[in-house]
Parts: sequence; structure tokens; C-alpha cells
Amino acid sequence: MLQRTLLLGLVGVLSLLPAFAWAAFETIEAVQLSPGWLSECNCTIDVTYLYAERPAGVGVNASNGHLWFGAFSVLCCDWYYWYGDIGDWVVVDFPPFWERWGWCGPCKVPCEFPDPTDRCDDPGYALSHFLSHTYTEFRRPGAIAVDPRDGSVWVAEPGQILHLDRWGDVIWYGIDYVNPRSISVNTTDGSCWVANTDNHEVVRISSGGSVLWRIGGFNLPTSISVNSADGTAWVADNANAQVVHLAADGSELWRGGDLVYPLAVSVNSADGSCWVADKHADAVVHLDSEGTELHRVSLTTPRALAVNPKHGDCWVISGSQVVHLDPDGTMRAGTIGPSGEGQLAVSLPDDTVWVSDEDGGTVIQLAPVCSPFSDIGCWHWALHEIVACYDADLVRGYQEVGEYTTYYAYHPGYIVTRDQMAVYIARALAGGDAFVPEGDYSPTFTDVWYSYWAYKYIEYAHDQNVVKGYGDGSYNPYEAVNRAQMAVYVARSLEAPTGEAALADYVPADPRNFPDVPNTGYGDDGTEPFWAYKHVEYCVENGVVQGYVDGHYHPDVPVTRDQMAVYIRRAFKLPIS
Repeated sequence: MLQRTLLLGLVGVLSLLPAFAWAAFETIEAVQLSPGWLSECNCTIDVTYLYAERPAGVGVNASNGHLWFGAFSVLCCDWYYWYGDIGDWVVVDFPPFWERWGWCGPCKVPCEFPDPTDRCDDPGYALSHFLSHTYTEFRRPGAIAVDPRDGSVWVAEPGQILHLDRWGDVIWYGIDYVNPRSISVNTTDGSCWVANTDNHEVVRISSGGSVLWRIGGFNLPTSISVNSADGTAWVADNANAQVVHLAADGSELWRGGDLVYPLAVSVNSADGSCWVADKHADAVVHLDSEGTELHRVSLTTPRALAVNPKHGDCWVISGSQVVHLDPDGTMRAGTIGPSGEGQLAVSLPDDTVWVSDEDGGTVIQLAPVCSPFSDIGCWHWALHEIVACYDADLVRGYQEVGEYTTYYAYHPGYIVTRDQMAVYIARALAGGDAFVPEGDYSPTFTDVWYSYWAYKYIEYAHDQNVVKGYGDGSYNPYEAVNRAQMAVYVARSLEAPTGEAALADYVPADPRNFPDVPNTGYGDDGTEPFWAYKHVEYCVENGVVQGYVDGHYHPDVPVTRDQMAVYIRRAFKLPIS
């Protein structure tokens, strides 16, 4: 807990720093809840940090984000509540935070000092109510896979395979399994593939419990991963030092790999590639769908991994860390993880990962943090441009104060207004916020007084001949900026301090001539160009804008904050870390 608290503190400090090469690192932290949600409940930030004795298998429902995990007993610390089920192997259904908001309450048991004897005073909060469901007649639920079609759960443990419905009731179980180490569900037909390790075989079971086939010829198959897109599966054939690609009928499509001790596999259903944890080779190997090696990453004793098919990134338990890899094998980050046995399960609804730490007695949800803003994730389309603007001290975001912590959000979908536009431009022209002059006490515009929050930025943009205001002497700072107006701001700023005068004789070298931004058809005689024609063409020529795939520019479309970061980065050629 101390390590995690320090990590959260580090993230908080970094988010407050001015111009900083944020993109040079990614941190990983326990999942942060949205500020608005925190303000509605008296909840702690440790909502997804679960204490459990000897947690084993983990699986996440790709449809609704429910976590299922096995443990010897559960001590669930959430919003200062403790729940326990002591002395039995259990399987727990733990809902995602967006389903838990209604269960806040007054119990005050510090999460930092777990005591299983502490209980909430309110008898209305039962274990089964909060954790959804538990089923206690288990031996050691070492592997778990969830079928998102119906929420049912497959559980593998010594001697048996069980299929539970979404409420934890047994649908089917089979006992002809010595030590099934790994299972994987085909989400298309609901069948379950089993790496029956000590029997040296792979078994495919229908959703109704019928054994479809058993395939031998393996030597300690330790892991299996199904590609639901094509019905095939990849197997880590551990003692044979190979991975095997199986067709839906169990026939071999490919076998091989330059491997030493393949312990775990995870398939990317989006492209059919497979990631392999080769423990004794200290490597993670990425193979394409035909078995050709794409990438090899040096990592200490990788033991478990999980791929997010939405983005192709891979999470790995390596040494005593959890490591996050890009699709090309580049290491994004690492944080303290299980030192011994542990498993991973990716949560597709929120792009997080659940990690079980058997020796440490915890199940933790981790999320990648690639920017200083809580609402700009690693896969946001404008991530690099927004971070570049932050690094250059051009944007700082909105401060969001929750019950227990402070967040900084960028709000990428907000429409840019004329006062905000002046802030972007002024900071970019001056080289950062610290270098924008304060301005004198003689306001240029009738509606922007010296006390106005954006006064110095608007005045500086005016001094640089970027903004002119309206004929009545006003600036209209709250007015939304559309794409035509944005082009005017940017084109003038690129010619500052001359501004508009420098564009008077500008003639596009290779005009785009957007149908909705023509060079004729306007004015009293119909021969004048669109009012922002030169500015739009100037921005095209300088690589700031490109237009839409329909060939139009759409000058009247409002500009959002993520789009504005892209335009500013391109215009001022800000470096991307």
C-alpha cells in the first residue's frame, strides 16, 4: 500500500509541474475514478485495491467489466468497508466502479491497516451484496475465463473444470482433469479450451459441457489462448519448448518458435498475432499469425501476460514488476508487481488490467497514464499533440477537486472560445505562459477588462496583430471559434507581429480550393473569395490543416480543444517526445 501511495503521489506531483517532458515516461497507477463521481460519494481512492489471501485466477467480463477472481479468503477494502469470507477457497464476482457508486456509507476502517475482524456497523451491506456473488466449494480456482455473451464463468482447478452461470451457480462440471493450468473461452460459440497440463493434452468443451475433442502430443501445456475471430487457439507447449497453433477442430496449423521455456501465451484477436512469455529465456516474443517472429523483448522471468486486442498493447508480469508493452514491443512502463505467482486479465471496457498477487495477498487494477490529464488516455487520437502543448507550457487543463484528490482534466471535447483561442496563440508566440507580458492598464476591447482572466493573452495577441475584435469595439470572448476563424488566428500568428498585413499579397502556390472555401463567388459582384480563403489556404500550405475526407473544409464546424492542440502543434512545430 505504501508503494502504491507513493506512486499516486508521484503522479500528482508530475501533473502540477509546468512545461515538462511528460511523454518521456508513462506511469502506471491504480485506477482513478472520475472527479464528478468522487464528489457524489464519500469514497476513498483505493476503491479497486482488494485484499485477498492467496488470490489465484482472474478473469474479466469483456462486456460489462466485472472481475471474477479466486482466493482462499477475501478481505475487500472499498470505501472503508471490510468484507470477509475466511477459510474457504472462493470465487468472487466484483463489479466495476460504475456499478458500485450506490454503496457508499459511513464506515471508517482505514484501508492502510487491514484488520479482518473489523466490520461495518450497517448490517445491510452483506458480502454477497457488495461482491455480487461468491461460490465456496472450490479446491484452488487457479484459472478463470468469462464468457461475455451470457456472463457465465469457467473455472479450472486441480481435478476439475466448472462452468458457473452469472450468479455463481454450477451449470456443469467435469472431473477428468488432473491439473488444468489454463483455460480460454471462444466468445463466438461459448466453448472452453483447456490446457490440461499434467495429462499433456488440450481439451475443447462445448458451452453445454460436452467434450468436443481431446488432443494429445503435448508435454506440459501450461497456457492456452483462443482467437475468437477465427476459432483457432495458441498453446504454450512448455516442456517441448514450442508454441502450437491449433485449428478449431484441434488440428495443428503450426508448431515451433525459438523458445526455451514458454510459460504463457496471449493472442491478439484483432490481427491473429500471439505474445509468448519465455520465462527461462528472459524474453517476451511476439509472433504473427503464421508463427514468424515480429518482436523479441528482453524481460526478467516473464511468467504471465495479457493482450488488449483493442490497441494491441501487452501487459506482462516480469520479475517483480508489471510491465506495459506497446504493440511494437517498446516498453511503456513498469511498476511493482507480484514477486511470485500472479495472473493478468485485461478489462476491455476501460482499458485497464487486473493483477493477482498470490504472495502479496492483493488484487489490483492498474491503468496506464500517458499524460498529465485524467481524461487523456494512452489511446486518445490527439495524445501526442496535447502532451506536446503541455510540455511547451501552452495548456494546463482544468483543475478538478474530488473528495480525496485533485485531478487535472483537459476536456478534449469542449468547444474552443475566443478567449481560450487567444490563450493558445499568446502562449505559443511568447514561448510559454511565463513569457506572456502582463499588459498595461488600458484595455483594447470594451468587454475585456484588466481583471478578466484572459486579459493579458488577448492584449498580447492584439499587439501581435493576431486579433482585431469587432467593429463595435468588443472582442466577444465567450464566442465559439469555428474552423474558418481558427485558420485566421493561426495564419496571422505565423506572420506575427506583422499579422494580417503580411497576408495581403499572399497567393497560394498550390491552392486546395475546397468547394466550401472557394476563391470566388462572394462580395458584391460575386467575384470575391470566401472571407477566410487566404487564411485557410495558408494553413494548408503550412501543414496545419488538411480538410475532411469528403474534400471539404467545413469552415463553420466548431473547433474542439483536442483539435486545437493538433493545429497549434503543427503550426508552431512543437516537438513530440
